Amino acid sequence: MGRRGFSFVEILMVGVVLSLIIGAILTMASTSEQMWVRTDNQTEAMNITQRALDRLSQDLQSAALASLAICQADSISFSQSGTGIPIAYNRTAANTLERTFNNGQPQVVVAGVTAFLPRCQGELVNLSFTSNVTSTRGTFQQTLQAQVRIHNP
Repeated sequence: MGRRGFSFVEILMVGVVLSLIIGAILTMASTSEQMWVRTDNQTEAMNITQRALDRLSQDLQSAALASLAICQADSISFSQSGTGIPIAYNRTAANTLERTFNNGQPQVVVAGVTAFLPRCQGELVNLSFTSNVTSTRGTFQQTLQAQVRIHNP
C-alpha cells in the first residue's frame, strides 16, 4: 500500500520552521522601524538646534566687536554694527532660548535647550547648544557647535 499525504511529524516540523522564519522577519522589520524612528528624531533634534545656531550666527555676523556686552553661560548680548540696535540671547529656566531685539519682548528661538555656552575670545565667538527633543519613542539629545568671527569694528 502506497503512502498518501504527510505525517503529523512532517507537518509539525514545517510549522516550526515557518514560525522561525516569520519570527526572524518580524524581528528584522521591528528593528528597522525602531532605527528609522530614532534616526528621524535625532535628525529633528539636529535641525531644531541648527536653526537656532544659524539665527544667532547671522545676528553675530552683523554685530560690532566692541558691543559684546555679555558673553557667559546661558547668555550673550551685543549691538548691530551701524544701527547700534541691541540684541540679546538668553537661555531661560524653562529651557528655551529667547532672542530680545531692540529691548522688545523676548521671542522664543528654540525650546528644549538644556545648555547654551557662548565663549568670546576677541573677534571669535564659540557657540555650543545642546537641545532635547521628546517624542513618543523617547528623548533625544543633540549638541552642535559653531565658531563665528565678528568682522565689524
